[in-house]
Amino acid sequence: MLEIFLVEDDKQVTDVMMRYLSRCGYRVTHRDNGTQALQFIKERKIAISLIILDLHLPGLSGFEICEKVRQAKLNNPILILTSAGDLASTVKALELGADDYLSKPFALAELLARCKALMRRPTLAGERQLRVGELEVNLDRREALYHSQPLDLRRQEFELLYYLLKNHNRSLSREQILDNAWSTDKDPNLSTVDVHVRMLRQKLGDKDKTLISTVHRYGYKLNVLE
Repeated sequence: MLEIFLVEDDKQVTDVMMRYLSRCGYRVTHRDNGTQALQFIKERKIAISLIILDLHLPGLSGFEICEKVRQAKLNNPILILTSAGDLASTVKALELGADDYLSKPFALAELLARCKALMRRPTLAGERQLRVGELEVNLDRREALYHSQPLDLRRQEFELLYYLLKNHNRSLSREQILDNAWSTDKDPNLSTVDVHVRMLRQKLGDKDKTLISTVHRYGYKLNVLE
C-alpha cells in the first residue's frame, strides 16, 4: 500500500483529506507540526510515496521542510498546498524543491489526480543512456552530465531535462511537457513548467537562453547540435 504523508495543521482540512485518501486505498499518516514532520520524513525516507505539505505550519515552515528534505538528498515527491493567488509563495516552494502545488480551496477529485500523477513512476522505457551533443542522461544512475560535468538536479528537473533531450530541437508546448515530464493527463498549473525551466537553465548556465529557448506563447525547445 502506498503511503501518503500529510503535513497540515488545520484539523478540518486534515480530517477531510485523510478520510478521502484512505477511502481511495492509500495509507495516510499525519503530522501538524513542521519540526515533527521533518523528523518523521527522515525516519521513513523512501517508504513515503508522497508528501502533501502545507506551507504555514507551527515549528518549521513548509518552505524549510522542502529545503531540508532536498538538502538531505531525499527525492520523495512533494505536493504543496497554497492559498489561492499566492504566486510568490508557490514559486518559492517550487524553487526549494516542491514538485507541484494545489491552491486552496480545491476539489477532492483534483487532489486525487495530483497525488496519482506524482506517485506514478515516470515512463522511462527506451534508451537507458541518452547523449545528444554535450548533454548526457543516464537513467540507471539517474545522472545528468553537461560538458562531462555532473549536474546537481532535483527529481523533477531530471525528468524535465530527459524529456527535453529526448525531443531535442522540437518545439514543445507547456501542455506536452506537463503531460510527459510530470506524468499527468491534465494540469492547469502551466506556470510550474516555467519555474522548473528557469531552475534548469540556471544549473546549465544557460543565461542567454540559447540552450533552452522560449517559444513565444507556446512552450520551450532544447537546441543542441548532434
